[in-house]
Amino acid sequence: MNAEQLHAADPVTVRFFEAFAVLVADGRTTASAFCVEAGIDRPNFLKQRREPGRSIIRPAWLSHLCRKYGVSPSWLLLGTGTMFRTNSHKNPVKSNGNGPESHNPDR
Repeated sequence: MNAEQLHAADPVTVRFFEAFAVLVADGRTTASAFCVEAGIDRPNFLKQRREPGRSIIRPAWLSHLCRKYGVSPSWLLLGTGTMFRTNSHKNPVKSNGNGPESHNPDR
């Protein structure tokens, strides 16, 4: 995502892909696996990731991220708290929810 795309994107979409990037970096999923698990059309998923200002993200994508991978709904929707629910991820990441942050396992 470039700065212009990030500015145009909905904060929930930005946080969704921020958490997804952490899961991929940790080896917990891939775009293909995530789409199959959640019944997501992969081309739509990839298009949304490339163009975060588009409005094609669906509530089912969000709920799958929370249920299967332990992403905190409060963090995802409101930007409050930690990215992952307690004990649901080996390295919870705190975010201000304003954009992608590098994943630092030492946090």
